[in-house]
Amino acid sequence: MQPNGTRQPSWNPVLFLPFNGPLVLFYKVGPSPSEWWGLARTSNDAGRTWSDAIPLPPGVLGPIRAKPVELTGGEMLAGSSTEDKGWVTHMERFSGKWTAAGLADPKWWEISAPLNDPAEFGAIQPTILLHSPTAWQILCRSRQGVVTDTRSDDGGKTWGHMHATSLANPSAGIDAVRLADGRFLLVYNPSRTERDKLEIAVSEDGTTWRSAVVLEEPPGEHSYPAMIQARDGRVHVTYTWKRERIKHVVIDPAALK
Repeated sequence: MQPNGTRQPSWNPVLFLPFNGPLVLFYKVGPSPSEWWGLARTSNDAGRTWSDAIPLPPGVLGPIRAKPVELTGGEMLAGSSTEDKGWVTHMERFSGKWTAAGLADPKWWEISAPLNDPAEFGAIQPTILLHSPTAWQILCRSRQGVVTDTRSDDGGKTWGHMHATSLANPSAGIDAVRLADGRFLLVYNPSRTERDKLEIAVSEDGTTWRSAVVLEEPPGEHSYPAMIQARDGRVHVTYTWKRERIKHVVIDPAALK
């Protein structure tokens, strides 16, 4: 709710489980993505009960749709974006304690400069691939009919120019994960215009991708995927199935040749 008690819609819930800390739920509240603000809640019992809403510091939105990652030092790196002045992507880094006071304190948050020029690429909802402790890559949904890419070779201090990949994208959500064996997976709609086909692509380097699994074919919309690799090595994918329900698919990555 707003301070005056007006109820607002909530958006983009993202769950994150730090190695040392409670389960954290990040989400947005506001009348639209161009006007929303960031909130978080924590749970110490695997999501059975939750804390009160924790307002994030002004200007901090938390992860936008795609999951954050935990860095080797324990910090959280989140891909974030805004839509009030065009589609603009940035990164947010949290190094504080997973408490209400820590999450609400701006001194624990670091916000990068914009990583794209919206006049060239309107890009939002970045998903993160860590190649090494200092070599980072993000892939974004864009308005230009492609997945976009930008990288940092110095642990996020500077980022390269955002560019188009060879992957089509109908301005729809994507997600990616680095597998335990070092390969990378991307789940996305491989079309410039339609959200009907949904597939997983695999890459050895995050640059050259090839189709590995077709999850859904037309007809019907299949969109907004999320993907993780569990401790047993299996990959779990969830996505919206025809705007009617959520579908869950489990894949053995060893079978992705």
